[in-house]
Amino acid sequence: MLPVLFVNESPVLPMTLLAILIALFLATQRWVPAVIRERRWLRLYLVWFERVLRARRWPVGMQFIAYLVPMGVLAWLTDVPLPGHIARGLEVAVAVLLLCSALDYRLVENRLRETVKRWHSQDWEAVRLEGKKYWGYGRLVQPTEIVNQTLIRFLVRTNQGLFSPIFWYVLFGSSGLMCYVLSRVAARNRFREKNGELVRVWRRVAFEFLQVLDGFAARVLVFTLSILSFNVKGMAIAFRRFRASDREADMVLRMAARVVLNFHEWPETPEAIASEGAQRAERVLRLRRILLMGWLLVLALFTIARLTIPLPFL
Repeated sequence: MLPVLFVNESPVLPMTLLAILIALFLATQRWVPAVIRERRWLRLYLVWFERVLRARRWPVGMQFIAYLVPMGVLAWLTDVPLPGHIARGLEVAVAVLLLCSALDYRLVENRLRETVKRWHSQDWEAVRLEGKKYWGYGRLVQPTEIVNQTLIRFLVRTNQGLFSPIFWYVLFGSSGLMCYVLSRVAARNRFREKNGELVRVWRRVAFEFLQVLDGFAARVLVFTLSILSFNVKGMAIAFRRFRASDREADMVLRMAARVVLNFHEWPETPEAIASEGAQRAERVLRLRRILLMGWLLVLALFTIARLTIPLPFL
């Protein structure tokens, strides 16, 4: 399917912007049911697919493709330009469903605020133990490392729970967003054993595929941030090449945090570290809102141009 930005047969961009705004409103107001917010309906599809897969001996790559194709085709059918308001309404409804399944950035924000409150208590050992489960800390000893890793992991999770789904939806429509959400569902708990049986290897392929998708969106996010802050080094990070084994989203956002946001400079005392960490957390939250508004503004400008100027590339 052609990217959404280059489809010219139907008012795709207005529907795209409308679906994003509706999904963001529902996520902000916390009106999304748990079965959608926690992606339970797609987990049922995953369970059904693995039951079907047991009776077949396909290559690992073929297994992952077979996992994406059925639901991806169904989502693609809603992107096919058809006349009538019913078709447009169905397109928006499917897009809102998928976006609400992917946009969990509010949960990440609430977890960050809870972590910031624990910083002020100065119980860094409790912060480390609790944060290791959710934020995925490594071997951290110093409070500066804990605060720094928390903010970087927040950026990574925000990219995965907000910017990356919007990016792939704008670029490839509901089918691209469906593939992204399915990859997130399959990549979760990819190494866990159940009843002594290893999780199927194709889930690791889903994890690597998800890293590529998140990495590309993170580059666009850092590029946007660099333009807003007029930072040339940030632009260089957005186009920097990494090894195939690196997690691009983690590497790009980590380097951008050091260069663009100056996360490498910290005070010395634990009390000052907690206070500075809280200020930087609020700064990151404001930055997230600014970046989101910037993306929506660009999409709105494309939408206005699509409705008013009959250009072939819009």
